Amino acid sequence: MAKPANRSQFREYCLRALGKGVLELNMDPDQIEDRIDEALEYWQTFHHDATIRTYMKYQLTPTDITNKYIPVNDDVVGVTRIFRTNGSSGAGYANMFSFEYQWRLNDFVTYRATPQLLDYYLIGTYMQQIDDMFHGDIGITFNRHTDRVYLHWDWDKDAVAGQYIILETLVALDGEEFTQMWGDRMLQKYCTALLKRQWGNNMKKFVGVQLLGGIALDGQTIYNEAMEEIEALEEKIRSEFEEPPRFFTG
Repeated sequence: MAKPANRSQFREYCLRALGKGVLELNMDPDQIEDRIDEALEYWQTFHHDATIRTYMKYQLTPTDITNKYIPVNDDVVGVTRIFRTNGSSGAGYANMFSFEYQWRLNDFVTYRATPQLLDYYLIGTYMQQIDDMFHGDIGITFNRHTDRVYLHWDWDKDAVAGQYIILETLVALDGEEFTQMWGDRMLQKYCTALLKRQWGNNMKKFVGVQLLGGIALDGQTIYNEAMEEIEALEEKIRSEFEEPPRFFTG
């Protein structure tokens, strides 16, 4: 069979890896689906191939200003940065009477652009330092289980209904759209190990039971082997496939 291209084919692939068709796998269908969900959640949390870094445009509403947070979709697993635009008449450079705007305007006249590319670059860097001094990055708090992004700014002063916010986010892959994700080797191995643990956990309750032909059930050994495989796979995913943490300075 070719690589699995959907959840159903992925489920059958992992079960065959455990011996389906040759052995009887004592698992309830709901247990199997739960283990697939568990594997997907871990894979999306730590594997860099499980998410896409993208930029989402969001327009603030009066409700957002009242709530003091921005709602996001459930497939957003991380928010790394917020960019504020100047398309509204709010505070900042869009207001020509603000202190920040006049500061930049006067400095631009003092250090006007010259035909030299280096001078232009240095002036631009200097202006960016001024921008960072007055504004800087907006602090954020995000938890994927709340579907909310809390912005640490003055909502009464800085937030204006109709203003656009750009969110730099990590979005989980959609298995229906990006079908190649079901062929990821680490996801397949990890899910198979979780299913093996479930199978062993079910079987170890019948330790010592003799089957026809004198075969004895040994669910504890299956369970122990699965735990070792899961531990090794999680360490490999975290050490080799997880993106390094971002560090903020300033």
